[in-house]
Amino acid sequence: MTESSTWTSRGQICDKSFVLRPALPKFSPAAYQMETILFKLSLLILSSLCLKLLRCDGADRITPTRSLSGDQTIVSAGGVFELGFFKPGKSGNYCVGIWYKQVSPRTVVWVANRNSYSPLPDRFSAELKITDYGYLALHDGSNREIWSTGMVDRNFRYAEAVLLDDGNLVLTSNGSSPISPNQSLWQSFDHPGDTWIPGGKIGFNKVKEQDISLTSWRNRDDPATGPFSLKLGPNRSLELRNMYTAFRASESFSGRVSSSISEMKLKLMSLSYVDNRNESYLTYSQYNISQLAQLVEEPNALIKQLYESGYNGSLFSRYVVDVEYSSEVFYRGCYRSSPLQCRKPDWFLPNHNVKLPDKPETTVAGSPKDCEAACLRSCSCTAYSHSGDQCFTWYGVLMNLQQDVPGGQTIFIKLAGSDSKFPSSEKKKRVIIGCVVGSVIVLLAITVSVVIVRLRKKQKAEPGKVMEGSSVAFTQKELKIATRNFTEKLGEGGFGSVYKGTLPDSSVVAVKKLDGVSFSQGDMHKQFLAEVRTLGTIQHINLVGLRGFACDPTRMLLVYDYMPNGSLASHLFTGEDSKTLDWKTRYNIALGTARGLAYLHEKCRKCIIHCDIKPDNILLDSEFKPKVADFGMAKLFGRDFSRVLTTFRGTIGYLAPEWLSGEAITAKADVYSYGMMLFELVSGRRNSHITRTGHYFPTWVATVVNEGGNVLDLLDPRLNGNADIEEVGRVCRVALWCIQGDESHRLTMSQVVYVLEKILEVNIPPIPRILQTFTDLDSNGQQFWISR
Repeated sequence: MTESSTWTSRGQICDKSFVLRPALPKFSPAAYQMETILFKLSLLILSSLCLKLLRCDGADRITPTRSLSGDQTIVSAGGVFELGFFKPGKSGNYCVGIWYKQVSPRTVVWVANRNSYSPLPDRFSAELKITDYGYLALHDGSNREIWSTGMVDRNFRYAEAVLLDDGNLVLTSNGSSPISPNQSLWQSFDHPGDTWIPGGKIGFNKVKEQDISLTSWRNRDDPATGPFSLKLGPNRSLELRNMYTAFRASESFSGRVSSSISEMKLKLMSLSYVDNRNESYLTYSQYNISQLAQLVEEPNALIKQLYESGYNGSLFSRYVVDVEYSSEVFYRGCYRSSPLQCRKPDWFLPNHNVKLPDKPETTVAGSPKDCEAACLRSCSCTAYSHSGDQCFTWYGVLMNLQQDVPGGQTIFIKLAGSDSKFPSSEKKKRVIIGCVVGSVIVLLAITVSVVIVRLRKKQKAEPGKVMEGSSVAFTQKELKIATRNFTEKLGEGGFGSVYKGTLPDSSVVAVKKLDGVSFSQGDMHKQFLAEVRTLGTIQHINLVGLRGFACDPTRMLLVYDYMPNGSLASHLFTGEDSKTLDWKTRYNIALGTARGLAYLHEKCRKCIIHCDIKPDNILLDSEFKPKVADFGMAKLFGRDFSRVLTTFRGTIGYLAPEWLSGEAITAKADVYSYGMMLFELVSGRRNSHITRTGHYFPTWVATVVNEGGNVLDLLDPRLNGNADIEEVGRVCRVALWCIQGDESHRLTMSQVVYVLEKILEVNIPPIPRILQTFTDLDSNGQQFWISR
């Protein structure tokens, strides 16, 4: 039998555009049946070949000619991991993520756009693609870039993103396979999410000076960065951190492999420590590769060890937080129900069979009573333990205290006297006795109450007495003496003049004399005093502390801590070289100011909007740490505040558009003002001053950032280019996000803190609408910026 066939090229086979032309002679029925079977078998083999070729042709990668949208995914070569669009929890928006292909329910191990500020409600209009500049980016339905790997190599425009079988998404320039992560342009293992999978890293990139750490989701429906992180500490120990504070740590890794460490004996896992000139990190591999293993940091700071077999373990297995959380918000952490009173009523609660906390102070003590007495004498001592003739004492936070440890010891934790020592039954008995005794003295209480009322009235009239909210009530006469009849003037603002004063205890203060304050009704006077006392309770390292006040129906004086280095404006806008702030100080001022505003917006009982953020209201202490001044003035002045604000020279350029449009003012108005202030931190001049290139400075910043120019060109010329270029670019991007016309597109102050702390990254922002109205054309009629 002879047979001839005509075939197309291999590429055409994969497109199913092949031709099979067998020449069929006449056959017997048996021979014809055999030929039919062979013919069908040939078609089956060709179909399998076509599917295999389709599988090999980019099924595990995104290329310049192949993007992802809708329900499209890519799968690693071995079918272990899959990348595509998914909805986190009950969220209505989509994210791009990586998950186990064969595990049900879906287990997401990495999210690309977890911190994007633009929602993605429609996956079919979104597109994950390789850009013309050779980097991976996610675009929404309006073709806006909402996440990207960033431009990693300006000299190379061809790249592919390949999903490997270890779950690492690698951006490579050569398109070769297998891919070496060491030769990659970018890789997801350098930017982990909340899951540590085998081969992943936790450590530090020495080249970029960036932490490689796990960060929890905000909650189970929101993959945005939460408050908890797991990172490698300076002493080679894993630290579990809440925002900025480490509250749990493993033992140190003294060698390359650390399987001997008690807390690290994880089932099926082998831990390794790697340290080279580019990075130092901790990684792990599986003993049994047939089982899937991962470490997940949950929103409540619990580190879980999960397996496909269903085993659940814990990295910090005996760490227990006895706090009832609600609504999956876990920022507060653990705290004392009652503060220590630093006197005899404080007592000690014994805890048996525990692993003692780290870093005790050791002294010789003859007996447990001597050890207890030594801890009781020190206000900062929080716990003690006694063994033999040794006394161990701890001060501050108890790190790595573990319960129910075999062969453990006993620790005595100091508690306030107001925390009852007695069990509930005895406590009930004491309550009954107390009620009986209380009823006996009711008649006496009625008599005493009259005396107390009189004493309180007298106390209000006495000078220098502490009032509710830790504010001190001074008399006008006392402050007149302290300021030498208001002779040494420090400055003047929209709300009044500020004078330097010295109190009888020799402490230096700043006294602000408020203009235009009068009380036509007694209720207004009481309300004003209530607001002042509330402001006196607000304390933060980056807020100017309110020491006290003096008040009568016609004049109001506020007493603040004195800031010896004056205002930020006095250093930025002066011609004296001796007052020029270096870049590191400016960056720390930007970060400290953001922390202060985040506290006012999000950590106070009620959100406090400053409404007048500008360099003049950022004061510097003796170490040039920033302090936000004049917060709370909006509440004190009420309806008159807007009139004072919009008429005072030097403020109008910092006001958000909603001030002028009459819209409701929110905390995002402060964010706008903060962004305008950041421009001045970079340039060292007022935004209202035309730059040496003849342009409005914020517009120049938007142009340079959007066109990928050199951000050092924007820097204050007095610094002579001495600045961290990455930090300058970061500050410029934050400033542009803060002044977006739509306030929903602006960052929150807590997000600003995360970005400046280099925990979060932000994309290149669009040019704000208000800047577009300023300079579509420069003074010569030429186009000044180019839209992307």
